[in-house]
Amino acid sequence: MAFWKISPKSRMPYILSLLVPIFRALKKISVDVTELDVVVIGNIGVSESDSGVKRGVVESIKRFNGVVPFHLGINLGNNVLPHGLQTADFQKLDDFFSSSFSSSLFPIDFLTILGEHDHEGDIDKQIQYHYQKDQRFYLPGRNYVYGYESNDIEVTLSDGISIRFLCVDSTPLYESTLSSQFIENSVREREIDSN
Repeated sequence: MAFWKISPKSRMPYILSLLVPIFRALKKISVDVTELDVVVIGNIGVSESDSGVKRGVVESIKRFNGVVPFHLGINLGNNVLPHGLQTADFQKLDDFFSSSFSSSLFPIDFLTILGEHDHEGDIDKQIQYHYQKDQRFYLPGRNYVYGYESNDIEVTLSDGISIRFLCVDSTPLYESTLSSQFIENSVREREIDSN
């Protein structure tokens, strides 16, 4: 449904979501070429042993990476299927992410956002996975900027071109059941940030 067709009262969660706090990444990447090679993945939340499709996709990505190594990954969510991460047991994310994209073959960050199914579990546990287990699963918060801190450019190609990524968890925008929870959490995050 188009935004302008939504009743004014229902638009409020969408408008308020624009005011979400953004975490700024403290990461600096310099690339010695004038191109940034990026791999984009999504719906990776199953193990390779359970999905021949995922196994084939991961093998293709590994072959491409062997020819021209990727500088960065983007992970579009649905990191744990079918119902998100339920506990602080990180074994599922190890199986679904770290085992498929080992740090020896992929010593790069995968800018990660949350997907619809991730919201069925505990999204804070996925954020903790980034901090406690594998920082390449780059998810410092639900929303963040990567490559920019206090007006200092942090991702720079050899020709001086700078790149910035704005990563936003937009699931609450189209999942009405999440909208009120999203607003409540955003208000709580703002209160914490202001203290």
